[in-house]
Amino acid sequence: MTSLRRVQLGLLGVLILLLAGGLVVAGSGLAVQHRILTLPPIQFGVGAVRFAAFTTNTPNCRTPGGTGVPVSLCVPQSAHSPQEYFAIWMYTRSQRGVVPIEYAERLFLMPIHE
Repeated sequence: MTSLRRVQLGLLGVLILLLAGGLVVAGSGLAVQHRILTLPPIQFGVGAVRFAAFTTNTPNCRTPGGTGVPVSLCVPQSAHSPQEYFAIWMYTRSQRGVVPIEYAERLFLMPIHE
């Protein structure tokens, strides 16, 4: 087998793996969106950055709230409909003088269909 043929087969293998990975990610997203798959709240962090993923009915709130998670710092009434959403947030800790500050940014929001 020539080296050109090996390179072609290697690239084909990589392409197949990327396509399979993309199908798994898309299928998982659809499964969550249509309630076939229910994800638990997930949190993990690296250094000063923390990520959280959860189901909520207050999509503009950076804390979990809604069905399944009764504790929320946000008002349950939202400008959005009362449906549930799957949200991913990124929290960044910093300090301004001696005062610790945590910034929050919503990275992803997906409505969950009934």
